[in-house]
Amino acid sequence: QTPADDGTHDMCDACGQPGEFICCEMCPRVFHFLCVNPPMTPEAVRQLDHWYCRQCAHLVSRKRKSRAHAKNIFYPLLSGMEFENPRVFAVPEDIRRQFDGIEADIDGTFINTRKDKPVRVK
Repeated sequence: QTPADDGTHDMCDACGQPGEFICCEMCPRVFHFLCVNPPMTPEAVRQLDHWYCRQCAHLVSRKRKSRAHAKNIFYPLLSGMEFENPRVFAVPEDIRRQFDGIEADIDGTFINTRKDKPVRVK
């Protein structure tokens, strides 16, 4: 089976760009070595028996966690931050339309179009 036929994504799931990827072994997500958190090197990946993206790693580890975490009111927020895959920030379309000076590239990344002069502080 060729890489294009195995169901994995063709672009990085964090930044949406092509390149050399690390592939999750449970899902079709792929990431640049620098887009994963923490960033990795190809050499470090070769030393691993397997690699899961953060979301899949969470699914695997969630089965082993105790119910004690459910009592912590911050657990949903913290687990969401800890177990979500990294993504490039994209400005939502409704915000881009609502405010002047907020533009975005084709991929949704922020472009500052305001022409404000910098404020100098002495």
